[in-house]
Amino acid sequence: MLRPAHVTAMTLGLALALGPGGLTPASRALGDETEPVVEPPEQFQPRIMEGYPDWYIERLAARERKIIDDLGARRNALGVRAGLILLNTEEWKPGSVITVAFNGGTPRLHALIERIASVWSQYGNIRFDFGRDASGHYRTWSPTDIDYKADIRVGFLPGGFWSAIGRDSINPDLNQPGNETLNLEGYDRSLPYQFARHIRHEFGHALGLEHEHQSPNFACDFRWDDDPGYVRTTDKSGQFVIDGQGRRPGIYTWFGGPPNNWSKTKIDFQLRQLTTLNPDIPVADYSVGQFDKLSIMKYYFDDCMYVSGKNSPCYSPGEIYELSAEDEKRIAMYYPVGGAVAMTRQVQKKAAIESVLTQIPQSSLLAKELQARKDQLQ
Repeated sequence: MLRPAHVTAMTLGLALALGPGGLTPASRALGDETEPVVEPPEQFQPRIMEGYPDWYIERLAARERKIIDDLGARRNALGVRAGLILLNTEEWKPGSVITVAFNGGTPRLHALIERIASVWSQYGNIRFDFGRDASGHYRTWSPTDIDYKADIRVGFLPGGFWSAIGRDSINPDLNQPGNETLNLEGYDRSLPYQFARHIRHEFGHALGLEHEHQSPNFACDFRWDDDPGYVRTTDKSGQFVIDGQGRRPGIYTWFGGPPNNWSKTKIDFQLRQLTTLNPDIPVADYSVGQFDKLSIMKYYFDDCMYVSGKNSPCYSPGEIYELSAEDEKRIAMYYPVGGAVAMTRQVQKKAAIESVLTQIPQSSLLAKELQARKDQLQ
């Protein structure tokens, strides 16, 4: 589990919704005709994977390009590398109350999302506030907003499942007040069978957690390319499958076809190691915990997607539905309960930023971004 320089990582899960009296089948939790229903198992396939839309990937890339261009010849300096990592440590301050708002959906759906997402607060000193009023209605936002109605703005638009990482949700260079920052496509119409897995995963991102399968300290043995001689073969949904001779599509082919239709750039962005995506930053510059194949923040892949199949150290035997023990430990470490411990982490972060600021031009965009981050730690 990892996160660059104070960062951690963890993917998706649960086919039950938590009702007021405990575990209740999701179809009962949203059981009237005005509410979305859970799709039956035969409608789950093909699997739509979580991932940023192309426009958001470009915004992230543009921010980094802007900083690098601003620094010019100093781009490879130690301070620059450390500074870029610090900018990616998008945690909230321990003890924070993170506000959430919805655009679309019903109070009953909002309540379901609140119950599932709030599991993170059981293990870390951090809390979501969904703005539920006395009548049972929740905080809302609109695309026409000129002020941020909430830190996290949930939408149900086309574009799949995704979330901004931590405080990126309130960074105006990336997300304006009228932008959704956590998307659950179609949840206002019907719920995919593994809806709670998606919700927990996306709210993990909203707390600042990255993908576990992208650990810079551990390379999953993904089978990127097709088996030699593979003949492109699809099922009735159009998804690429094993051909008549038992040859398998590789990850690029599988993700590049329906229903995901991802570009190679997007596949690399969502699956490649962080050190591959940022080759100028060595592994030693990251703060890396042990790799956790059972993390809620790791994608589930069928065994055929790994070179070693079921023997792959990255393979988990099924979808991950709950936070792992390592997930619980990590969120507690990044959002500690003890005031003294939390203050120590804040002091450490502030010192790290000050160290970088002494090594880079004070007029640079990176310096301005880091100074703003330092101000947030006060």
